[in-house]
Amino acid sequence: PVLEPGMVVKVAFLAWFCAMLSVVFCEVLHKTEHVVHVHVPNPWIRAAAGGAIVLALSIAVGTGDYNGAGMDVIVRAIEGGQAAPLAFAWKLVFTVITLSAGFKGGEVVPCFFIGATFGCVVGPLLGVPAGFAAAAGLISMFCAGWPMRSPPTPDSTPASASCSISSSPSASTCMRMPTTKADSRRTTTRSNGAAGSRLHRTAISR
Repeated sequence: PVLEPGMVVKVAFLAWFCAMLSVVFCEVLHKTEHVVHVHVPNPWIRAAAGGAIVLALSIAVGTGDYNGAGMDVIVRAIEGGQAAPLAFAWKLVFTVITLSAGFKGGEVVPCFFIGATFGCVVGPLLGVPAGFAAAAGLISMFCAGWPMRSPPTPDSTPASASCSISSSPSASTCMRMPTTKADSRRTTTRSNGAAGSRLHRTAISR
């Protein structure tokens, strides 16, 4: 699109909506993870139940678009300006269930998927071309800065998530902070271990 004040304002609104969505994603992910670990402490049962739910949802929605990385969906949204109206919501739900059940994965590619499909759907409603809006949505969600994740342990509850919106309309931040003394001890131990390893390598090189 042509770079003019009206378009800049529209894209800024789209970026703000994406920032709000990133906070929703962050909060839902960490709170669901906490609830699941508290009520279903057995990891084998968590994994089995989570897998069954994902399988049932996949059959219900009638597509496998939300099971993998979904790069084809992202490309389709950006290059073709095409995305299912609720694709971003379904991907959010699938990702939350999968990670909360204990399956390994990350938030970065799901952020790309959610941001691109959300932008592709919402952008035209704001007067922004679908493909361009998809790219803007992907970047906005990526700039949310997802936290590193660590599984809960018996002597601690999942680290709390703190989300805030920065002065930029396209950026929000989420941090996971230690909630118990055990968390702090593990963090200190990892830091001391890393420092000791560096000193050892330096001594050998000399």
